[in-house]
Amino acid sequence: MTRAVKTPTSLSVNLVREFSATPEQVWRAWTDPVQFKKWYGPQGYAGVVDHMDVRTGGTFRFGMRGPDGQVIWSRGEYDEVSPFDRLVYREHEDREGDHEWHLTITLTFEATPKGTRMTMEQHGWPNKEWLAIANGAWTGAFEKLAEHLES
Repeated sequence: MTRAVKTPTSLSVNLVREFSATPEQVWRAWTDPVQFKKWYGPQGYAGVVDHMDVRTGGTFRFGMRGPDGQVIWSRGEYDEVSPFDRLVYREHEDREGDHEWHLTITLTFEATPKGTRMTMEQHGWPNKEWLAIANGAWTGAFEKLAEHLES
């Protein structure tokens, strides 16, 4: 179960999820494009990866294909890559003109007796509506990630 831990402002949130997998396995699900595609996106969406250069300063472009076939693309840059421990990246919508949102996402992976506690901090949502949509989407994605890690 994903739980919201705290909301420091209306435009940021921390989510915590426990997985029955090692930190290395959870890390690889985030950084291996083949695995990432299998779980990224809320229920009913399929992950797509154009590229993922997972290193400090590396870039990415990934998205999620909706039931209507349309892909919602994001792009950004990895700011901190500490294998099996911490991943920090900046992300924004990949579209022409002004971007609706610019996010900074920090993931930490902590070994627990039963697996891994993953904490996600998101900062930069433009409004409460986008934040609510994102929280629902991540909850669904984390359910898919848990299923992927168990397979």
